Amino acid sequence: MKRLQVQLKMLPDLLKNYNMRHPNTLIKMVSKVSTIIDIMCDNDVIRGLFSQVDVLLRLYLTIPLSNATAERSFSALRRLKTYLRSSMSQQRLNHLMILHVHPEA
Repeated sequence: MKRLQVQLKMLPDLLKNYNMRHPNTLIKMVSKVSTIIDIMCDNDVIRGLFSQVDVLLRLYLTIPLSNATAERSFSALRRLKTYLRSSMSQQRLNHLMILHVHPEA
């Protein structure tokens, strides 16, 4: 927790340093998480120095905006795993769920 606090305090200095190195893409204020991610993905050293911030941002980006996705998944599971298919293996059920929930992939 202490490392994260220190890294978050150092984040404005990272932005200033980035602006000095890239004057054609001046960033005055960070309004999106993707801005920080772009800066960190540019350089592996920066990503290593801000490892806790990197983990925090990755966790933030994986949180769904609503619980509708989870509810949709449970509804799909109920439709797929009927009484007749109750003997289906877990692996097959997982694959069918992925195909059912994400048909565009």
